Amino acid sequence: MQDGKVRRRDVFNLWAIGQDLKSHVSVLALVGRLPETETREFVSKDLSMVLLENLGEKKKSQIIKELRNSILRES
Repeated sequence: MQDGKVRRRDVFNLWAIGQDLKSHVSVLALVGRLPETETREFVSKDLSMVLLENLGEKKKSQIIKELRNSILRES
């Protein structure tokens, strides 16, 4: 990720590290948006991963609410 763009392999590497560490939650926080729809779907189906996108456009309170809802799986 030398150019600042998150690629599929970056997401899978984060997922693999979380699995190796037996982590309950991995958070992928992005200033922009994840460019690949398929990768976003992968993350949304894995209960151990939380995807926070477009953080550059959100207020702190919005980010905290989104993080809380994602971890608790609320909408």
